[in-house]
Amino acid sequence: MRIYIVTPDPQTATVFMAAFKGTPVEINYGNLLEIAEDIIVSPANSYGYLDGGIDRVYRECFGPQLETDLLEAIARLGGRLQIGQALTICTPSIPRIRQIIFAPTVEMPEAVPSVNVFRATRAALREASRLERLSRLGEKAGHQDSEHSQLHTSRRPGVSRRDHSGLRVFFPAMGTGVGQVEAEDAAREMRLAWDRWQAAEAEHEFE
Repeated sequence: MRIYIVTPDPQTATVFMAAFKGTPVEINYGNLLEIAEDIIVSPANSYGYLDGGIDRVYRECFGPQLETDLLEAIARLGGRLQIGQALTICTPSIPRIRQIIFAPTVEMPEAVPSVNVFRATRAALREASRLERLSRLGEKAGHQDSEHSQLHTSRRPGVSRRDHSGLRVFFPAMGTGVGQVEAEDAAREMRLAWDRWQAAEAEHEFE
């Protein structure tokens, strides 16, 4: 799995580059929706209202059905997605962006406590790991079907296989912007979440 953090602010990008130095996380300066593929992350609120910041941009891009689907998914969870939890919604309207992970940084739209950046980022990374495992199971099943079919037909030339480096997950600079978290604080909390997630993934590999 490949992780990207995208911000439209060049100074914020510089801060994040320093915070993630020495990691494989890629920091990009630009428009997240223009460059993202596979999965994007939303620093939503616990009730699923996409009415501010990058969440409003997502709703404008994917249409009002995105918010409707999110509200319905949260309703099935009891009406609130807690900080530290995450869920995934499919995005059929843009083929290159297949899913959005919603990981709330606040209960309702307001200034974001910096610790919530850590909790939301860690939740999103855990959810991304779950999606990666599901993707690998699907690819394994597809590979077995492909091997069976190749007993009868050869592979057509010019058809490329999917990149085996894994899913690509694009984060905004969580909590910055309308969340009012300073770039240095957001970068520190996201890096801490990354470190904790990496440690947990390493333990999982040896279980």
